This record gives sequence, C-alpha cells and structure tokens, in this order.
Amino acid sequence: MAPVTIIEDDWNFTTTELQNVDLDVYGDNLWFILGCLLGIVLMSTALALHLIIPSLRNVRGYKICFLLFGMISIYVAHLVMNIRTTLIACQALGYFYAYSVMFSVFWLNVLCFDCFALFRSGGGNSAEKNRFAYTCLYGWGGPVALALFSVYMERATTIDPKFKPNFSTWSCVYHRNSTAEFLYYFLPLLILMISGLSFLIAGALRARTLRLVPRNVVRFDRSSDHRRFSFAFQLFLVVTVACVLDISSSVWYEIPWIYWISSVYVYVLAILIFLICVCNSEVKQWFVQKCC
Repeated sequence: MAPVTIIEDDWNFTTTELQNVDLDVYGDNLWFILGCLLGIVLMSTALALHLIIPSLRNVRGYKICFLLFGMISIYVAHLVMNIRTTLIACQALGYFYAYSVMFSVFWLNVLCFDCFALFRSGGGNSAEKNRFAYTCLYGWGGPVALALFSVYMERATTIDPKFKPNFSTWSCVYHRNSTAEFLYYFLPLLILMISGLSFLIAGALRARTLRLVPRNVVRFDRSSDHRRFSFAFQLFLVVTVACVLDISSSVWYEIPWIYWISSVYVYVLAILIFLICVCNSEVKQWFVQKCC
C-alpha cells in the first residue's frame, strides 16, 4: 500500500487517531494479524537456518539473510498497522514500512546482479568476496539515501504539498495521492525491478553461451552457479507478482477484489519465499546429518 493523502503535519498523530473511518470500512483485522504473525515466523525460521547451517554462512548466505531481515521488517510493520497501536506515530510507522519494502527489493536486486556477475567472469567466490563491501554499501546505503531524501522533501516548506511523500498515509488513512505514490514508491520499485530483470536476462544469455562451450574446454563446474540463478529467478518471480498486484490495487483502488487479492498475496509471499529458501540441497543435507 502506498502513500495516498496529504496531512499538514502528522508526526505526532497515531494510527487510531486517524483511522476511525477505516475501522468501519475494513472491519475485523484478525486474519491479517494472523497472516503477519505467520510471515514473521516463516521469515525468522528461514533466517535462523541460514545463520545456523555452516554451508550457508557465506557471502551469498549473508545477502539472503539481509533480504529475509527486510521481509521480517515488512511483516512487523504490517502487524503494527493491523493492531492499530497508539504507541507509534503514523509518520514513523509509514517510513519504517516503506523503507522495509525498499530494503528488501534492494537486496533482491543484489541477488539478481550476482546472477549476471557469476556468468560474466570466472572469478568465483574470491571475486564475490571482493564485491561484498560494495554490495553492502548499495544494499544498505540505497534505502537510507532514499529515506533521507524523503524526509527532506517531507519537511521542506517550499515544496508543493502534492510532491511530499506523507508516509503517514501508509498506516493511517486511505485517500488518493497518485503523485506521491509514483514518485516515492512505485518509481523506485519499478527501477529496481526492471534493473533486476535486466541482470537476470543478461545472466541467462551468458549462461546459454557458456552451455554451448564443450565440457573439455570449461575450466570449472557451473552447476552451482545455475542453481543460484534458479534461486534468484524464483525469488524475483514471486516478488514481481507482489509488485504487480500492489500497482494494480493502487490504480484500480475502487475495485475491492483487487485490493483483497493484493493484501492476501502479501502473506502468501511469505510461504513462497520460505519454501524457496529452505527447499535446497544445503538445508536437506543439514537435516539429514542432524536426524541420522
């Protein structure tokens, strides 16, 4: 859900104070609260497995952990919005949710870039370790830079109100402001998703070229690289569906069933990401070793 209205200054307003109308419109939030809890548990479990299993404690595993951490933050923000607490100001909650989404998509973009870099050069793990500092700067610094820019735009007195982010509307009220939605939410997401798709396509084309090289010419096994590409592609696919549904629910906000499907898929997404993260050979081997 994206920012959708303008309020003069709402840093001190809380969810309940601005949501009286929404309580009547959306009714009971119990199922959404249960969905948030399910998402937090699944993402936390996947994160714990990546921190516990030795074969996953590597550069690639850390990147996945950052993505899972972002997903946990998203579901925590959803949970707080649905229980309608009076302890957190709308603006603070809105920024937390918005840039939890951005943080997750930035790290998904990093995984997509890795698919391109894997088949571009033969540096292997050593090259990836050398890039890790730069990917951390990108994955953490990108969302922070966007957040700081949004705060500046929000607090600037010379900016036209329709160009202000007003992230309180993520958690408190539901009136349309298409300009803010596009500039501060959909535009960065579209740029990240399109660039991620470009990295995947470039990586797939390079992998196809390498597949045509005779086996006696290839200097090392590429099977693990292909598995990593499949993992990133699956993640990208399920997140893309979420983004498309989010955009659709914003464009056709007057159609209730589109909003409902978009809201439900947010929680289905947790199940899909959990299955993608744990249904792999490393996790299976670890469970076999522990159980046998």
